[in-house]
Amino acid sequence: MQEGVLTREDDGVGGIEYRLTDKGVALWPVVHALMNWGEAFYSPNGMKRVLRHDLDGGLLDRDGHCQDCGSAVPVPEIRIEPGPGFHSAGPEGDPVSNAINTPRRLLEPIVTARTPS
Repeated sequence: MQEGVLTREDDGVGGIEYRLTDKGVALWPVVHALMNWGEAFYSPNGMKRVLRHDLDGGLLDRDGHCQDCGSAVPVPEIRIEPGPGFHSAGPEGDPVSNAINTPRRLLEPIVTARTPS
């Protein structure tokens, strides 16, 4: 948030909503490259996260193209979900980790419960 990559806002119903800014979305190529690197060197049991084209369900290749329709998939159409090498932190994980452990569009905001002050 301090660098302007993420915003944190009250969701109006007692929770906190985290959203990527345009600056955060612009980081996607770097994040995707680091994911590919991590999968190549640190995922002996398979991909920890799978990227899909949300419009047709096709898997994305290492370059971000849908294997079903062949298009270069824009960030708003990318869905991320646990892969075969994924290991959940369990129910005691923090709210943000729990939110990103379920299939979702990359740009879908993460909403967490408000913590008492």
